Amino acid sequence: MVYARHADERLAGLVSKIDALVAAHQNEQLASVVAFVGPEAEPLKESVKRFGEKHGFKNVVLAVPQDHEHGHRGLKLDDDAGVTVMIYKGKKIQANLAARAEGLDAEFSARVIGEATKALR
Repeated sequence: MVYARHADERLAGLVSKIDALVAAHQNEQLASVVAFVGPEAEPLKESVKRFGEKHGFKNVVLAVPQDHEHGHRGLKLDDDAGVTVMIYKGKKIQANLAARAEGLDAEFSARVIGEATKALR
């Protein structure tokens, strides 16, 4: 589960890697959702729509949750994080990674993919 505040090219790099990982592990029922969070739903929905059309992800769901300001009721996302990634196995969180928008780089993406791969074992 990815919570993102901005639909930009840095995020597209991460989501592309997640999309490929999900495709490679469909038999293991690996799935991913990118939930976009922000104060106003309509502009957020338009941004997400353009992001999805531009990048054409096939195996990742892009969504604006009903509680678009927080991502999920009761969830406390770091206000400084541009992206928060929670990797679940069953109902247990295996890893919780966060990065500021400018920290969303190849190293962070590699950590996410590494943790997700480890959770598959």
